[in-house]
Amino acid sequence: RHLHHGAAGPEPILPKLDTSAVSLVQVRCPKGFEIRAERTNGNWTLHWEGPHAEPLVYPADNAAVDKLLAALAHLKRDVFLTEAEVRLHPNADEEYRLDTPQASLIITQGNYRAHLLVGARTAPGDQVFLRVVAQEGLYLVDTSLLQSIPHSADDWRDRDLLHTSGPAFDRIAVTNNRTSFIVGRESANGAWRMVWPLFQARVDGVRISAGLENLEALRVQQFVADDPKPNLELYGLRTPELELALGQGTNLVALLQFGDSPSNHADQVYARRFGQNTIVTVPKKPLAPWRVASANDVRDSHLLELRTPVERIEVRGEDRFALESETNGGWRVQPQGFPADAELAA
Repeated sequence: RHLHHGAAGPEPILPKLDTSAVSLVQVRCPKGFEIRAERTNGNWTLHWEGPHAEPLVYPADNAAVDKLLAALAHLKRDVFLTEAEVRLHPNADEEYRLDTPQASLIITQGNYRAHLLVGARTAPGDQVFLRVVAQEGLYLVDTSLLQSIPHSADDWRDRDLLHTSGPAFDRIAVTNNRTSFIVGRESANGAWRMVWPLFQARVDGVRISAGLENLEALRVQQFVADDPKPNLELYGLRTPELELALGQGTNLVALLQFGDSPSNHADQVYARRFGQNTIVTVPKKPLAPWRVASANDVRDSHLLELRTPVERIEVRGEDRFALESETNGGWRVQPQGFPADAELAA
């Protein structure tokens, strides 16, 4: 009987919140979990305490953090308990679970700071109690807010193994248990060529491009360990079965290492990005283009490399003649000058 519905067109609970201006989001849960998401140059980075009491840092899933901010920005002043009505319940904080909230959210935006406590669900289960610290009264909001709140750092981690932003890679060094080679992309025409050991040998550009697309689409299946001194032998990463060094010019952009498969997931492999302490698992199949027996396996098998449209083909055999292309896409046999069979010429 103490619930009051606001006037038509409920006001936002956080009217000053500008999602694009937020620089810090802190989430705390009763079990001691705490995570900070800091925004720098448009990207979110996660900070939290690891199992070894050392701070961990990892790229965040930008969309996941933005989803929470959008949910907070859309919270409306719909159902409200005044502070006087709350005092009618001597154990209100315990009853509404605001002394041990499901989550404590702190949003920092310049000089503006909002602290929210997400309490218990209502009896029907479709709403939760919400308090904005330093403001009087309580709100009831839809439980959809809970779907945007992380319960562990993994919920907000970026699951892309390769974070690509900027110029495309133009140099790839591949090392596995059977061979090593380096390929580079020519700046003039984008063609891939062997840099080492078969200098300037043409390579299968389709295979290389497909391999890169697979890497850029590779998603982490599980975050296995965060350890500054991991037991690499345990994951087959002491001597990786496959290692890919991706560069732009003379700069090393990323070094990816892939090891053994977990005993219960033969279709996955352990992996890590060198320079990070995190061990993850990723799908094994997309790595197939890089698992070759020798550098010859990535060479272009075509006899000729035709970079420009062919205008003339001279044939010397039992007869001597030439095929010349025409502006309409057809071919003509010379010196006789009669039209060539388009299908045979192609």
